[in-house]
Amino acid sequence: MNAEGPELEILIGLSSEICKVIPEDFARELEHGYIKDRFIKRLVDALNANMEPSAHYPGIRRAILHQAINMMEQDPCYARCFSNCRMTEAVSMVEETASKAENYSIFLGDVGRMEHREPLASLVVRVKQLLAVRPTHQPSSKVHSYGGESSMKSRDYMGHIKPPLLFM
Repeated sequence: MNAEGPELEILIGLSSEICKVIPEDFARELEHGYIKDRFIKRLVDALNANMEPSAHYPGIRRAILHQAINMMEQDPCYARCFSNCRMTEAVSMVEETASKAENYSIFLGDVGRMEHREPLASLVVRVKQLLAVRPTHQPSSKVHSYGGESSMKSRDYMGHIKPPLLFM
């Protein structure tokens, strides 16, 4: 999928919410699909491609920062992956080029009407803090062992195997 602009903003925002709500499933899909490195690189590339805030989709950089925060809070080992893709430099550029429009979630015409609960500058600080923590092992999904069989299968509260979550 080659989404850009507002579509990309929406997809990253949705991905961020999935990561926050069902982090184990999200991590498992990244690992099982062997897309973790590519996914993280695309996030950093999207951030670099949007160094100047856009009036048409002012939330894209915020969405990318939220995604990075959710991933690194879920598993601090993602910090190494983001660092390898030069996320620190990209976040520093966001910090230098932040606009007031990026702090609003609702607009009436060109005028921001409702501010986000957390300013963009706070998200930048949080990403930098999380990037400073770099564990030595790679991110891992939780591996469960049932009946001697080691698997990455997720189970619901009743112990039934949940079907894999497919996205991207």
